[in-house]
Amino acid sequence: MNFNLLNTQIGIRNFSVRNDNVLINTVNNIKINDRILHPKFDEYNVCNFINNQYLFYGNLETMILYDFRNNIKKELNSKYSYYWETLEDNKVLISVNRRKNDLGQKIADYHWYDFKRNQLEKLLFIEKPQNKILNKTILITESSYIIKSISLVTAKFEWESNLEQEFSTYQVDGIQKIIGIYNDILWLSCTKALLGIDINTGKKKYIYSEPNQVIYNSGKTLENFRGYDGYIDEENKKIIGFEHETYYELDLNDLNLNYWIFTEECGKILAYSPHVEKKCFTKTHIYFIDSINGKIIIFNRITKEFDWIYTFPPESCTGILNDIQISKTKLYVLDTGGTLHIFQKN
Repeated sequence: MNFNLLNTQIGIRNFSVRNDNVLINTVNNIKINDRILHPKFDEYNVCNFINNQYLFYGNLETMILYDFRNNIKKELNSKYSYYWETLEDNKVLISVNRRKNDLGQKIADYHWYDFKRNQLEKLLFIEKPQNKILNKTILITESSYIIKSISLVTAKFEWESNLEQEFSTYQVDGIQKIIGIYNDILWLSCTKALLGIDINTGKKKYIYSEPNQVIYNSGKTLENFRGYDGYIDEENKKIIGFEHETYYELDLNDLNLNYWIFTEECGKILAYSPHVEKKCFTKTHIYFIDSINGKIIIFNRITKEFDWIYTFPPESCTGILNDIQISKTKLYVLDTGGTLHIFQKN
């Protein structure tokens, strides 16, 4: 697998790729596939795809929902915060009346909003901003070890789980990321562990602080499990992750956790996978950027080899590498200086 640099674009704030559609927020406008959607108002412009039919764009004063299949635009109330991952049957969860309570904590009123009828439904609940919305459930991490669930169907608290004792036992620093849900198990990544919780009860089901087996090791002692950037591959029924020079796979059928350590290989190519950077996952590959060494890396999940490494020439970037996204035929990398580097697949 190889890519060639096609071109670069400057003055890019952020971008979003969905299939072969590219949505770009520039310093001058917001555009989709080089067609201007929205002139620049101020520095708060935002844009993103919601699904294969809708995207949104705008700023603090103007928010537009755009049906790009049918070329229909609808202006929304910019005073609401929209949680587009809940969008279904013309309804979306919104928060409004954001304020602070007596303890100085930020809270808001949550409603369902029918954007076709411009109508709010009754108040669901009052809560601090949520961390993640999955399967009609709001999952809130109130601290590094407390997580609780609110149903978007009943608007009631379902459970609260305090994991402080488990984290102390396994010397885990705390919850780092909500990975997702598979077969009613909520998976959480931690600095030194992978945790599975029953989504219906909040009770701990699984915790991995070390792999069942180290399949390959080219020269590093396994000090602790690195599971920060887990991703659920539903097609292959696995949770996978690549951090620094370590790769893991948790088989969601037999629940065996296997580990590969590529110390020598990463040393030779001078490229690593920091957990803080974005990655792209496919059923066969992981695409990631190494901002420290200025590289793009494509890792083959099947062969467990690095298929392609690209090193940016000196002064070719206007900042450090910040985002990577892919379409069927192109690869996009944005640096913090606002230069978008576009690669064409051979």
